[in-house]
Amino acid sequence: MLARGAGPRPSMPLEPPKEGPSAAELLIPDDVMKEASASQLVALVQQSQEKRIQVAATFDDQFEHLVTAGRADDYAALCERFMERFRAIAGNLDRAGSALAAGSVHGDALAQMVRAINAEEARRLELQLELQVTRQRLSLSEAESEEAQGGKQRVTTLEGALSTSTGKIYEALEELRCEAADLED
Repeated sequence: MLARGAGPRPSMPLEPPKEGPSAAELLIPDDVMKEASASQLVALVQQSQEKRIQVAATFDDQFEHLVTAGRADDYAALCERFMERFRAIAGNLDRAGSALAAGSVHGDALAQMVRAINAEEARRLELQLELQVTRQRLSLSEAESEEAQGGKQRVTTLEGALSTSTGKIYEALEELRCEAADLED
């Protein structure tokens, strides 16, 4: 209820969501990689993937905040900050794959799986970026225009491709986990 004579309060801009860990905080130390067994390396890959999911969700939240706040000009800087984080995580997987390849008889097969996961993650990230840009353009287009109709179709296509890519990643991670479990038997 408003006090007598008081007009509506101006809305306060929402605080942007926290960006989470920095790229440096996401890096797995070299000594940890060097000392890890094959099953520990696979666990480190899984942990890195969990962090990647969190970083991707935070990136989307930050993007939504920029769009909502009308700060599209800040998108390039946002992308650069988050690309550093994604590169750190991809580097973790690269180093884990190299350590797996060097470490055991079955390491080459495990390393190939890790590299495939990393490659699919790079594809998924490209799709995520394209989806963000397409959504931004769609939000600025006239509701019933040809541009809006094309944008909606593109969003649907990108969401499907993103879902397929994510499914491939989860499947590859499960296969990697099973192969690593077989090593322990």
